[in-house]
Amino acid sequence: MIRLPVIMILALLLLTLPASTALAQQSICDENPEGEFGGRAWMSAVLYAQTFVASSSYNVSSVGLFLNKNCSCTGTLTVSLRNTDGTHPTGELGSTTLDFAQIGCEPTWVEPVFPSPIGLTSGERYAIVLSVSTSSCVFWRFGEFDYPSYKYVVMGWYTAEESYAFRIYGDCAQPPSPTPPVGGGAYPVNKLAILAPWLAISIAILVASLIVVRRRRA
Repeated sequence: MIRLPVIMILALLLLTLPASTALAQQSICDENPEGEFGGRAWMSAVLYAQTFVASSSYNVSSVGLFLNKNCSCTGTLTVSLRNTDGTHPTGELGSTTLDFAQIGCEPTWVEPVFPSPIGLTSGERYAIVLSVSTSSCVFWRFGEFDYPSYKYVVMGWYTAEESYAFRIYGDCAQPPSPTPPVGGGAYPVNKLAILAPWLAISIAILVASLIVVRRRRA
């Protein structure tokens, strides 16, 4: 039988886990909150890019995109993060692919995660670039603010008509202060930190029950 002091120490360690766990919380490091209405769907032969300037140097884990789809569509969405030449997208830093099944019919935040962190440098301009396998299916919803955006058609990049909603998640020291997110978004959650106190309580109850049973048998 494990002694009670040992169990109490384990329970206390679990209770303090949220403060010391290696599963670090990810912050919104840069963003363009969703606007009031509207979105853009595009052809599979066209790329759409939303640029932003990194507010600090940090590692990107995922991006947030405010999207919806035509419910009858099937296909995939490819999301890449790229360098720019100061204006237009250039070399790819990382990419990931989503099935259309992961995108809702109503506008909502979708968070594609990159296979490995992508390092950004403060003050440098980067681009989120989207491409689709099926035309006119996914709508990238407009953002609140007018950030430079572009579309790639045939052989070159051209200025797009609107700016698009995005969030950049990473290990930045703190979120930028200009404007808070608007509406209900999906944020990365540290599930272990949430469950740790309940695990500690469950262990304590279990041990107490075992001690009572043992004493009654004695």
